[in-house]
This record gives sequence, structure tokens and C-alpha cells, in this order.
Amino acid sequence: MVVQFVASMIGTTVAAVAPEITASIHFDSSFMGIYTACLYVGACLSSLVGGNFIIKYGPARIAEYGLLGCSLSLLLCTADWSVIIIGSGLVLGLAKGPLMPANNTMVSHHTQKEHLNFVFSIKQTTGPLGIALGGVMTPYLAVNYGWQVAVVWVAIIGLFGAIWCLAVRKSQDTYTDRNEKINTKTVQESFRMVVGNKTLLRLSIVSIFYQGLATTIMAYLVLLSSYINSSHWSLVALLFLA
Repeated sequence: MVVQFVASMIGTTVAAVAPEITASIHFDSSFMGIYTACLYVGACLSSLVGGNFIIKYGPARIAEYGLLGCSLSLLLCTADWSVIIIGSGLVLGLAKGPLMPANNTMVSHHTQKEHLNFVFSIKQTTGPLGIALGGVMTPYLAVNYGWQVAVVWVAIIGLFGAIWCLAVRKSQDTYTDRNEKINTKTVQESFRMVVGNKTLLRLSIVSIFYQGLATTIMAYLVLLSSYINSSHWSLVALLFLA
């Protein structure tokens, strides 16, 4: 729950303060679309090998490194240079890709089969909770103290999440295989397994459309906020209504 909460908050941080960022670096509103594209390209790349890294090094270790990478991406985002900010989206995607598989691995290894649905349902509530809290807290900090301060605060929360993963690593990383190979052959085998299984293939296709639609709506709301941010509405009020 801690990992998913922190990861969800970090994932929406830049979107929550995008109007402030675009005004600061004098970049047009298409910045958010480019940033989001880089984020999901990175997530796609790291997700392909994320499962193998989890087997080799353990889910808690991967979650720890993932949250550290997420915090690093936010710190990079504070640079007053559009290229670095957009590049930080790629770093965030590479860090976030294996996080949920690692998170789910920890839950599944320590939950009885008959309780999986209930436990996973509780875990999933922390995702929207992290997004909601980030959507309220981050714009407030950005308006009152500057968007860089808001981003740094969320990065610090990510560091605390990584420290928690470090603390539980000994008890969680009990299912590892140091002989697990990570190369193009293992990626091809995993890809063929998904394509060859109708249920997995159907779930993958549905997930692509679902995530694409959710991301498009979020990007649209951020752009809308950018266009009307010059009105009497504050950024906090706009993001709350969105």
C-alpha cells in the first residue's frame, strides 16, 4: 500500500503543476503531451524486463530502486530547462514500470489464495488516494511556495517510501533466483507467452486502451487548466474541480 500510494502521487505530480511549469519555462501547452509520451515509453521499456529483475533481485529491492528513480526524476524536473524536464518523464517511466509488478509480487507471496481478491482490492484503493492527495497538496504548494518546492516535497516522500522498502527487504525478498538471466531471449519468451495465451492477450489489449484513455483525459484536463489559468480561478480550484 505504501509503494502504490507514493508511486501514484509521484506519477501525477508534474501533471498537477503543469500550468505553473509551462509558465516558468515559457513552453507551450504541448509540453504535457510530450512529457507523458516519454513517461510511457520508459514504462513500456522497463516493464518488459521488470519481471526478470524482480525474480533475480527481489520485489522489495526493485520497489526501492524504483521509488529512488521516481524521486530522481522529480529532482531533474526542477531544472529550468525544457529538455531536462521532458527527459525526466522518461526517467520516471523507467522507474515506474516494474513498481506495480514488484508490489503485486510482495502481496501475492504473503496472502492466502482465498483472500487475494480482498487484499488486492484494499491495496488498489491507495492508488486513487495517492492521486487525490497529490492533486490537492501539490498545486497548493506550487501556488504558495513555487512549483519547484512542491516537486521537491513529493520527491522527499518518494525517498521515505524507498527507505521503507529497504526496511522490509529482508522479509520480502525471500523468493529470488540469482541465476535468472536478463537478456533479449527472456523478453522474447515472455512476449510469446502473452501473445500465445488468449486470456493474457485480451487483458493486455484492454489495458492498453484503458490506460491510453485515462492518460488522454488527464492530459486534456491539464491543458484546459493551462488555458483558463489566467482567469480568476486559482490553480488549486481548477485541479480540484478536474
